[in-house]
Amino acid sequence: MGATERPPLPSNAVSPDGPEPGQAAWNAPGSAAQGPTTEAQPTLLGTDRIVAVSGFDAYAPREIAARLTAVGATKARLALISMVALGVLAGGFVGLGALYYTVVVSDPGIGFAAGRVLGGAVFSLGLVLVVVAGAELFTGNNLLVMAWVARRITTRELLRDLGIVFAANLAGAVGLAALVALSGEWRLGDGQVG
Repeated sequence: MGATERPPLPSNAVSPDGPEPGQAAWNAPGSAAQGPTTEAQPTLLGTDRIVAVSGFDAYAPREIAARLTAVGATKARLALISMVALGVLAGGFVGLGALYYTVVVSDPGIGFAAGRVLGGAVFSLGLVLVVVAGAELFTGNNLLVMAWVARRITTRELLRDLGIVFAANLAGAVGLAALVALSGEWRLGDGQVG
């Protein structure tokens, strides 16, 4: 296959350039109009399939609940060392987001509204780090209740996970606060940050 050639598409897929004359386009899985249609749907190339971009969710709510339940059962049974390490990371990451927020909003050269908008944008960096690293954040782990309600995990497993992750998040945040205090970063901006 040359540099300009595209990989072959599945037989039911639509080319990114649109369907060939007489070829049917497929709607997104779970959409109201599943199956072939004659109108072209915008598409995105995925690793294993073409997904129509029509504003519909990739999974139906029932499928999302099933996936969350399965993930919850797996998370509740993580090894202790993994759970603690990922929890400490999450606490530190959210703490970094809060630190960046504080630095931005304490800048007197930025207007009030602009400072809050920029502060919110930089705070989200902490949440992005949590997602990218796969860290264990207490607020996200509250979805383990879905696995508990579905009887995929026990009450003991639920409480163990929530307790350990909460304590690890706290340890990560307090550890970051100690590093900030020792570094003197709180003195930035003539003491306006601290």
